[in-house]
Amino acid sequence: VPSHDTGGTGRIIALGLNSITIQRKDSVQQLIKITNRTTFKNSSGLAKFQDLHLGNHVTLIIDETETASLVLVCQEP
Repeated sequence: VPSHDTGGTGRIIALGLNSITIQRKDSVQQLIKITNRTTFKNSSGLAKFQDLHLGNHVTLIIDETETASLVLVCQEP
């Protein structure tokens, strides 16, 4: 079965209880849902939701419901 997951990148501009909002490079703001199945990673390996901060640049794998399966926190330049 082919996956409908897509990627996205942006900067975190809001953190919710079960969501993050990112601003993409095209200036569109996107609300991403977080579940207990979302995996978080950073340069040192596995991370958790609590490791996310406003302004972090992230790469996401999301499905058609805009729910993240992976949030990769990018190294700041």
